[in-house]
Amino acid sequence: QNKVYCSEILSILCQSSAANQLRVGQNGGIDQLLQLVAPWKRRDPSNDEETELVSNLFNVICSALMAPANQVALVDGEGVELMLIMMQFRKFAARGALKVLDFALMRHTGACKRFVDAMGLKTLFPGFVRPQSICLKRTKEAKASLAEDEEHTVSLVVSLLLRLSGEAHARVMRKFEENNYEKVDRLLELHFKYHNRLEAADRKDAEEGRNEEDDDEDMTPEERRYARRLEMGLFTLQQVDLIIAYLLTEGVEGIEARIKRILHQNDASLDQVRAVLAEYRDHMGDGEGDVKGAANDGLNMKDVVTDLHDFLVDFSA
Repeated sequence: QNKVYCSEILSILCQSSAANQLRVGQNGGIDQLLQLVAPWKRRDPSNDEETELVSNLFNVICSALMAPANQVALVDGEGVELMLIMMQFRKFAARGALKVLDFALMRHTGACKRFVDAMGLKTLFPGFVRPQSICLKRTKEAKASLAEDEEHTVSLVVSLLLRLSGEAHARVMRKFEENNYEKVDRLLELHFKYHNRLEAADRKDAEEGRNEEDDDEDMTPEERRYARRLEMGLFTLQQVDLIIAYLLTEGVEGIEARIKRILHQNDASLDQVRAVLAEYRDHMGDGEGDVKGAANDGLNMKDVVTDLHDFLVDFSA
């Protein structure tokens, strides 16, 4: 029970403190955290206390990975390989491992390369196509967190596409061509799922005459609307549409034809994607680094989103 209390306190301390995030990884801290979660790769927690302990440990690792030095430590400590093994066993820890990988690959090209070298694509893309398969035991928590799993798988694909080059990048691209473009189909499925959800929420607010002025006074009406849309899955939609736009820049005829066909079948167009990227761009600060707001290793995400938006403008002209 003391372990649970300690893990909960550590998780709270690391959530919003950059100093604590860095400190927890010092003196071999990342290796120690990896050792603490490693025993759970083959077995599920047997009670609520163990479940909370494992969840807290993964949350601590994710918070710690906001510090670039800890990302390096995780890669050096073969944490990428450990997380992939956990996903392959598909026990309770698989979902935590997926989240850790998302945070590990953000802003870190070296981690992206290690992920591909460790055969991570074979582990990631089945979960991308069918996130229900990430964890064998379909608990209420896992079912309720399906949207979170979708967010992490999509975010991982974004990191890989934007940061890899050469043969590693080509391997990611080939994933979208194999099995009769099933990943492209899934990508468009996710686009319509989240786009339609957000449109329905916007219509409901309009019909009910929602007054943004009655909400949090510390935010402007537009900021409140945007925050509410993020809670509804806007971030996942932004990442999905970023991938769609990026795939089109690659000029792969089969992928391009598939995207256009599915959009046409749903009475939609690339205008939807372009509008999402425009909103994404407009709500990013100048010089914004990563897709989730942390410092970057050289990739300016606002520039990336702007370039992809402008590409779609010319592409559709």
